[in-house]
Amino acid sequence: MNSKVNILRHFECSDSRPGLNNTKEGGNCQKNRNMIDSTVIAGGNRLESDIKSRFAGKPPERADGFTLVELLTVIAVIAVLAALLLPALSKAREDAQSASCKNLLKQIGLGLKMYASDYGWYPPLAERGDPSVCFDRLFPYYPVHWTNASWNCPVYIAHNGILSREMVATNSIGISYSYNWLGIGAGGRGTTPLGLGHLPKNSAKELAIAAPSEMYAVADARCEVGQGFAGMAGCIKMSPYQLDNETPPPHGNGLNTLFVDGHVAWVKRNDFLYPPRTACHWNRDNQPHPEQWASMSQWVITN
Repeated sequence: MNSKVNILRHFECSDSRPGLNNTKEGGNCQKNRNMIDSTVIAGGNRLESDIKSRFAGKPPERADGFTLVELLTVIAVIAVLAALLLPALSKAREDAQSASCKNLLKQIGLGLKMYASDYGWYPPLAERGDPSVCFDRLFPYYPVHWTNASWNCPVYIAHNGILSREMVATNSIGISYSYNWLGIGAGGRGTTPLGLGHLPKNSAKELAIAAPSEMYAVADARCEVGQGFAGMAGCIKMSPYQLDNETPPPHGNGLNTLFVDGHVAWVKRNDFLYPPRTACHWNRDNQPHPEQWASMSQWVITN
């Protein structure tokens, strides 16, 4: 407070100059003294308050933000939500891929119907001396080559499915869709062609299909792995019997299937591959023909 006293003494004009208090100059001096007095007192009060705050143990105010506990809680909530949503997102993706596959099969179905309408019979699987297959004959009606990824099932492509004209020509594998070429028969000598046709001579006539809305025409190919190649390869020959190193079906527990009339439906694998339940759907006359079935040891599904 010594500084305050010295400053006040300096401005005590009325003591050093008699009569000054009653003059204008004296009034100014008094005002200056009052202002200085107020400033010094206020400054002292602030200093005293700061000192008391420091020694009173009052913690400093913290900036707004998350504590560690709050941050961990938020992370835990996000993890729980992700665990709940991921299965739904995965299911939505699978549904979208299946819908895309069905649309591709419908395009193939339109090509089949137009081909049959123009020629009076369905395209054969193959022809001797000709490297083309049944799907090549549909190109004028569905102008996308079957060796193009956009022609094939998106699930097959996503799982590194092989597309190879050479492999199809030599081993009947290397494509995502299969063709009902033979029907329920096991193949070999004595097998009656009951499908849409193996060679031109036994291609099914358009009017020979007894129940177009019930007969299988094209379906997701059953695929195998190994056999000296990388990835998986689908078989172009539709068959309900044993296949070595077979992979799971592409759409849940079933296969998307095109029927002769052009509609597409998902068929449960256990039904598709069990002759007693679905044999008639393989054959052009809509009859089961058990005499054509392979022995039970070759069945994939037995009950």
